[in-house]
Amino acid sequence: MLQNNFKKQLDQLNHISSLSHRSDDLSILIESIYNNGIIGQRQLLTFIIHRYTNKSIITSWIDGQIFELLLKSPFSIVTNALKKDLPDGVICLDSESQINYKLLQELLVNNKFQEANKITEKILYQLSKKSNNHSKYRLYFSDIYTLPCQDLKIIDQLWKVHSKGLFGLSVQKNIWKANHKNWYQFYKTISWINSKDIYRHYPAEFIWDTSAPRGHLPLFNQIRGHHVLEALFTYNL
Repeated sequence: MLQNNFKKQLDQLNHISSLSHRSDDLSILIESIYNNGIIGQRQLLTFIIHRYTNKSIITSWIDGQIFELLLKSPFSIVTNALKKDLPDGVICLDSESQINYKLLQELLVNNKFQEANKITEKILYQLSKKSNNHSKYRLYFSDIYTLPCQDLKIIDQLWKVHSKGLFGLSVQKNIWKANHKNWYQFYKTISWINSKDIYRHYPAEFIWDTSAPRGHLPLFNQIRGHHVLEALFTYNL
């Protein structure tokens, strides 16, 4: 009976694993399979390795949740296999600019979103310096179109996959478009401005966990306006 139920859970996971944003039911299902112990965890490991090696499958929050759970497994056979078969996690971290994304990945895997936001900002500055051959610690909208697409996609994927599809540049872009590219409505939707239409104070008034509204993170400095974000949203994400 229990074995039949476990098989049904796996079949269900395979059938609905194409969801791009979080489903509470699917998230609970993944945790239930994980809680089946060594058998469930090895099945989940096989599942995400298959998805990682199959280039036709788009990596999603499902892979991120499973990877994060398996990292906490009490079974060394599971954690050792995870590190051996997925040493860089579930996202390919090959950077066009030789940027090391391991720290950003580690912070996001552990849901340390405030620290990850700071590292994301530093990485964007690094990319701008390399692409535009300058030494300034800044990012102008005109710099965006010279940044390597591959690196921007790595940043976006890491945020999406390790936030259950809640955060990321492409998530923000879709919300912006859904609000007809109206910046005020966009800021209201992702809660960058409060109920009094005042910009939230950084960092205390922002939400640094997955209770935040969809698209709340990563943050971008809006003091000089929305031009950097607009360039990112209209670029090849």
